[in-house]
Amino acid sequence: MRLSINQQAPDFQTKDVLGNPIHLENYQGKKVYIAFLRNASCPLCSLHLYKLTKIVDQLKNKGLELIVFYESVNSILLKSPFFNEYILRDDKFYVVSDNERKYYGLYGAELRPERATPEIFKAAGLLETYNEALRLGMTGNGQEAGTNGSAMPADFLIDEQGIVRYAKYGNNIGDHIDLQLLEDFVK
Repeated sequence: MRLSINQQAPDFQTKDVLGNPIHLENYQGKKVYIAFLRNASCPLCSLHLYKLTKIVDQLKNKGLELIVFYESVNSILLKSPFFNEYILRDDKFYVVSDNERKYYGLYGAELRPERATPEIFKAAGLLETYNEALRLGMTGNGQEAGTNGSAMPADFLIDEQGIVRYAKYGNNIGDHIDLQLLEDFVK
């Protein structure tokens, strides 16, 4: 079931791919961005995260915590050159493997095969975004063993009291939060 604005964010307790404990309850008093992305071989998700790395310092300096869920298993995320170069080495994001989609389900992140077709990809204008990702060296086709090709991204902004202030459920495989909303959220 989808989350609604102004509802309490579902609490969770897990570990990131580096073994760091994460308990949403411990972030009371801080703003949190939670993203549910597809898998490590999705160039559109990698591009979104890459663009986020460009503003992560300013977001962190304003007190935003960032938790990113992937369907990929730990070993794939830890071996990924992209994750090692841009994400894991700086310790600015918590990256969580949720191959069983436990937390995806908790937050209502959806599987929508009818929205993950080549026709939707083209109609949504994602070819240029895909080409941008390829130019930056992000390869892959979003198909990874053990993950769902029909997974849609979902993004949430949680306030200091643990209340959902923004919820976006992607309409296609490249439909991510506008990063300007994150910047506005921490002003």
